[in-house]
Amino acid sequence: MNDSIKDNNNHSTNDYLKGTTTDSTKFHIYDNIKCTLQYDKNDSTKNVIYDSTNTTVIEDSNGKKNNDEGDYSLCNKKKKKRRKKKIEMKDNNNNNNSINNNNNLYDEKTENVQIEKVVNRPPYVDIAKSLNEDDNVSNNSYDNFDMKTNIISDLEQEIKNKCIFNWDIGKETLLKMFDMSENFEINDVNYESWILHKVPTKNYSERSGRVQEMFKVVINSKDGSGNDIRLFVKKIPIKVWVKQYNLMKKYNGEYVFGSENFIMEAMALSFLTEYYPGIAPKLYKVLIEPDNIYYYKGITKEKMFDNMNTLNEILSKGIKDDINGNIVIVSELFGKDIKKFLFTENENILAIIDNNNKKKYLIESLKLLVRLHEAGLAHLDFTPENILIKKNGGMRLCDFGKSTPVYSYNLRHIKNENGLCYFESCIPSIGKVAYIPPECWEIKKLHKTEKIRNPYTSLRNITDQGERKRFYFDVLAADKFMVATFFIWLWNEGHLWDKATASQDEIFFKIVEKGMNLKALELTRKWPRELKSIIKNLISLESRKSFNLKDLIDHPWFTNK
Repeated sequence: MNDSIKDNNNHSTNDYLKGTTTDSTKFHIYDNIKCTLQYDKNDSTKNVIYDSTNTTVIEDSNGKKNNDEGDYSLCNKKKKKRRKKKIEMKDNNNNNNSINNNNNLYDEKTENVQIEKVVNRPPYVDIAKSLNEDDNVSNNSYDNFDMKTNIISDLEQEIKNKCIFNWDIGKETLLKMFDMSENFEINDVNYESWILHKVPTKNYSERSGRVQEMFKVVINSKDGSGNDIRLFVKKIPIKVWVKQYNLMKKYNGEYVFGSENFIMEAMALSFLTEYYPGIAPKLYKVLIEPDNIYYYKGITKEKMFDNMNTLNEILSKGIKDDINGNIVIVSELFGKDIKKFLFTENENILAIIDNNNKKKYLIESLKLLVRLHEAGLAHLDFTPENILIKKNGGMRLCDFGKSTPVYSYNLRHIKNENGLCYFESCIPSIGKVAYIPPECWEIKKLHKTEKIRNPYTSLRNITDQGERKRFYFDVLAADKFMVATFFIWLWNEGHLWDKATASQDEIFFKIVEKGMNLKALELTRKWPRELKSIIKNLISLESRKSFNLKDLIDHPWFTNK
């Protein structure tokens, strides 16, 4: 019976692949351009939209599903058609120059774009970018980029020759981690034989997007030496993974979810494990665990894991054939989160900790975030629950489900004439409540007053750049505010405010009233002057935008006894 299932399912899967699979190794660069140009028109991804704090599927007033999918492009169809013709003409005129000037990105033998270990600018980047831009916002920044003279921005020069996270390298590192669950083992113990101890998912909800299941696993050492391997396992439904990947692919890795972004989490872990070990727990593998293990048997490993797009299409076909299951992220189980580490097991009180140890934890956690930013990732959930620590003092960051790239060529709300820029987001649902910066609360308020449930579709109607800018925030600046909030939490052994909005929180109102100075509070009057100065600079939006966290590492206060 199993053999018959296998034969029938494999036949349908392989027929599908022959007809529809997009094999990137077979694409000529200008076929890729045409494919990109047609993507918005042909995309049929189901609708997952932002709803204040949730990512949900909704219907319009007529009961029909909205297929706009939180569109980043912010364009109308007529203007898209005009731009398409204009781009194709420009492309034909500059065909030879584009290839010659980018021969380091092009391999004639494989006809494939080669991934550089930096934020790269492939020959089709201007065309791909213009598709995601609002037609009401000037695209002069793209026209001004001169491929012949290799003009690059100061920011591009700053990260030149560095290994920086981007969508392409994220896909590359993630693909290396994939395998079928039945093939994976550690210490000769196959995945199918692991004993999983469930970790409760707080606020589990399909509507909010918190659909992951989490487990702890201990794999005994082979020689009985006691060097057991402790693992953290996270399972995500394949249908959720496929839907999220389609959105990330459509927007070149810059789609931001109001809930967990499992694609970004897995990519961040794979990238950091390969290029920046020591920031996050080690990623061991990303497994495909289908309900029917025979369904994918007829597909060779070379075909299954040729590239991320092909893999996602194969998984999509499985969903259509009612093959469910999970994507399983297997990573190192590293210590405890710092909140559990500092609080006693039996009482809800902070363990006795002197100020010098507090400084040590502050500086080490700061170093991790600085390294993460240098790798090209913003965390956006820098809270005690996501800072891990061992008894020996080793520390790591975890939970990259809110993370975004640090760099982008694609600002969608202001003129960008400098090429590479810092990424800004229009989705303010980040971090825990006390850690959300004031500018994000302001954007949330705008969403409420303007009745905006999905910024990606609603913002298309706003043509004034100054008006549009109000709906975006700097992701690095948001991370810096979270650093300030974490510093306060650790030093004070608790938060000062419940919510960083002056209109709703009395304590934060007092701080704002005194120019972001903690002297406004009786509780902080005996705090070190240097610490209060650091926190002030990290709370104020104006100062933290230009404040360099790397410089803060060398602040003498951390080493003064």
